[in-house]
This record gives sequence, structure tokens and C-alpha cells, in this order.
Amino acid sequence: MDIRPSVRGLIGRAASGVGAAALGALLLVPYGAGAATFTVNTTASAPDALPGDGVCATTLPGAPCTLRAAVEESNASPGADAITVPAGTYTLVDEVLDISDDVKAT
Repeated sequence: MDIRPSVRGLIGRAASGVGAAALGALLLVPYGAGAATFTVNTTASAPDALPGDGVCATTLPGAPCTLRAAVEESNASPGADAITVPAGTYTLVDEVLDISDDVKAT
């Protein structure tokens, strides 16, 4: 069964300081073979350095993968993807995360 809730713009206005528990409940969309998985490794907020290259990395020192960068890479990747978000408090600089593709956040 293919479950695809309407997620485009679901997080039009994400609150500053969103916790990982809330992020995990945002989107639960099944994904299949060939899906990309992006692992967030910082609570900082910065855009992806090169959206669409398949690598979640920012221009911050050490090129970490932020939640914003992971969403941008997921949007640029065809099909349903997965974003792994570790526990923590994520402060979104401009308070907007636009999701335009299917994604599973865990």
C-alpha cells in the first residue's frame, strides 16, 4: 500500500526550538529501494552547500549535515527519502522548512 499524505508546505511555519520528538512525528511516508538517507549531525541551522549533489553538507566548519540541509537534499532527490534526526533542540534560523518531496523523518 502506498501512503502519501500531502506534505508539501507542511512545515510552512516551524516554531523555533522544535524538538526531535516533534520532528519524528512530522512525516511518516514509506520509502523504497534507491531512497536516499540523510543523517543530521548538528543542531545548527544552515542551508546545504550544493542542493541536489546527493551529499548533505553545509559551508559551516567541518561541513556538518543540518536539518535544513537534509530537507533541501531530500527535496532535490527523486522519490521518497529518509532523514535521521538525533535527539536535540533544533533552532531554525528563518523558521521555515519547505518540504516538497516525500520524506520519512526518524
